[in-house]
Amino acid sequence: MEWQGTKALPTCRKTQAVREFMRVESEVLFSSRGLGWSGLLMEQHRFRAGEWPASTLSGPILCLWNNLETLRCDHPDANGHFVPKLVHPGTLSFYTAGDLPPAHPRSQIDGLICAFDSDFLLGVPQEIMSESNTRSVADGVISQDKRCFMDAPVQHILERLSEAARIRTLGSCYANHLISLLNARLLHILGMDANRIWLRNKIDVMTLRRLTDRVDATPNLDLDLDTLAVERGCSKRHLLRSFRASTGRSPHQYILDLRIEKARRLMLKPALSLIDIAFECGFASQAHFTYAFRQRQGATPSDYRRRL
Repeated sequence: MEWQGTKALPTCRKTQAVREFMRVESEVLFSSRGLGWSGLLMEQHRFRAGEWPASTLSGPILCLWNNLETLRCDHPDANGHFVPKLVHPGTLSFYTAGDLPPAHPRSQIDGLICAFDSDFLLGVPQEIMSESNTRSVADGVISQDKRCFMDAPVQHILERLSEAARIRTLGSCYANHLISLLNARLLHILGMDANRIWLRNKIDVMTLRRLTDRVDATPNLDLDLDTLAVERGCSKRHLLRSFRASTGRSPHQYILDLRIEKARRLMLKPALSLIDIAFECGFASQAHFTYAFRQRQGATPSDYRRRL
């Protein structure tokens, strides 16, 4: 099929949500439209590299990123700076109605997009529905991603539904059975992982933003627990408990991840050496930087930079 924009799509509710999620021109490889499926619209899209503008979703979307290799897609960090993120094959993204952040895929990317009927939302925990879709990344290392995950059963069901949509000879009863299994599995994941993936915000956003700004401006600043607790007006024990509830990490881990996030951003500047980046991000030595980076990224800074 030819590359086409969203104007060619019909205006039903589920198709509207797919159009809002896409935001850019794409090649439609197949679609379940007209197959009589109940409660789900599935379309396989191929996107070119480029800029995806911010958008607003009117309904829930699940996307399986089924590219054949790991790709780079830049997303905004906590300060709105675009940093390199890696989209691994098999990554699943779930988004509720609301604002979508911009994204910059650096190469062609394939996405199996699924839109649900409104009845599906009745089973989604309210805390997930009320969370925003912002700071969505595919690697989940820096921002403890709230929207992306991997699950073999969901991927297997989506692959079987994809086959049904492509060959268009399997009956709707078979597809609807798979859709029921998909809904049940997703609701199980969302309910089971609500406290892990969709973390409750126990520390206000402004506090985290001020901490992020301070680390960004003075990366080697030593912020101990006593200082942070006094600034928050609480005990160290309460600070640790609320920080973990909000971010999934201790203050020390959060600050270290902020430094790694800044390092990933600086790696886009070829004029900066890795030792310069290490000192700029508050690490005492390149060895310390390499150790911390490998612990969180699974690769050394030099190996990671070569993949950008």
